[in-house]
Order: sequence, then C-alpha cells, then structure tokens
Amino acid sequence: MNGRLDPNRDLLHAFVDEQLDGASRARLFQALQEDEALRQQVCQLQETKAWVRSAFADVQAPERKPPRRQRRLPWGLAASVAALALAFAGGWLVRGAQPGDGLNAVVLDKVRASHYRVVLHITERDPHKFDRVLDEAQRLLERYRAQHIQVDVLANAGGIDLLREGPSPYARRVRALMQRYPGSVHFVACMNTLHRLQTQGQPVRLIPHTRQDTTAVDFVVRRLRAGWSYIRI
Repeated sequence: MNGRLDPNRDLLHAFVDEQLDGASRARLFQALQEDEALRQQVCQLQETKAWVRSAFADVQAPERKPPRRQRRLPWGLAASVAALALAFAGGWLVRGAQPGDGLNAVVLDKVRASHYRVVLHITERDPHKFDRVLDEAQRLLERYRAQHIQVDVLANAGGIDLLREGPSPYARRVRALMQRYPGSVHFVACMNTLHRLQTQGQPVRLIPHTRQDTTAVDFVVRRLRAGWSYIRI
C-alpha cells in the first residue's frame, strides 16, 4: 500500500463494522480502489458477518447480564463461530446464488467437492427467494440424481414461512419434491424459530415430514464439519 496503510485483520473488521474514524475509512477506501485482492477479502468478510448475524437471529439473549463481567458468547456459540470461520476459509461457505444466475460454475465445483451433499439456507420471508431455493433444490436433484445427491433445505427466521402448512403457498411444491426424491431431499426447520413464534402466540403447523433441528447455526456447523457445501439463498 505504498506505506500509506497496513490493512490488517482488525482494521478490516472495524471497517466492515463501521467503527473506523473518517480519516482511516477514507484511506482504506483508497487502498480498496488499488487492490483487487483486498476488495475480495472485504467482500468475503462482509458476507461472513451477514451470514453469522442471520444464523444467530433466533438465539435468545441471556435474561440477566453477569455483574462486572464482559459479556461473551456462550462457549458453544463461540465454538460455532470459530467453526464457521474455518469453513469459510476452507471454501465450504459458497456465496449465495444471485438473481437470474442459477448455480454457477463455482457453486457446481463445490457441490462436486462435497461429494454431492448440499445445504440450501433461507432466512427471509421473501416469495422470490422461496421460489429460488426450490428452483435450486430441484435443479440440483435433477442434475445429480445419478450421483445420489443429498440436499437439505434449511429454514429459520422469516424463512420458516416456506415450511408452514397454512400460510405457505409452496406447501404443494415442497411435498412434491419430497415425494419425487425420497431420501435425497429434506426440509429442516429451526426449532429456535418455532419456539420464539410459539412464545409470541404464533404456533406453527409445519408441512408433514419436515424435520426440526435445534438452531440453524448448529445444523450448518455439523454439516460443514461433515464436508457438506453450503449455499445461502
């Protein structure tokens, strides 16, 4: 950077978290204009932080703060964050499909590298994204049927509406995928989301044969450790 800036990891985290002062932020913007690798690093860091925020959206905060002690993530959550960081560094966290591009070559390479085991993750109450996650699941199941592909469609936060028997207009399509590809596709609901909705007086009736798991982040971490690839829609 010609001696003007040393963008170490702490500085990049502060930049993504919008914690830099104006002068430092301006210098980093200048460095980003001159360094494509640095731009990619910042983009990856932004995506990782965005994913972690969505994955922990349903984690309940402790009821009381410990007196005179710095708040920390529970050990299990901290371990999950570390596992996610390692998985991202290893290339298992695949960038979400963009509108209109379907599964690009990079994603397909990751699917093959993971021995045709894929998690598709939906976190938003967005009909367009609901269509996309089902389109991507069907495309994968069709394309790699001979390779006995395994696809898990994970829903948490607003994405849980995809799997609701009543409100979801996609129930028929979800059931059709499970019937057409028995044992190859599973739909998984985050139990944290279900519990939160229930405590708010909004009980959820899931589409039959939908699986439930503790939290979205725990589910993804287990899959990543087992070598699955991950695609956030």
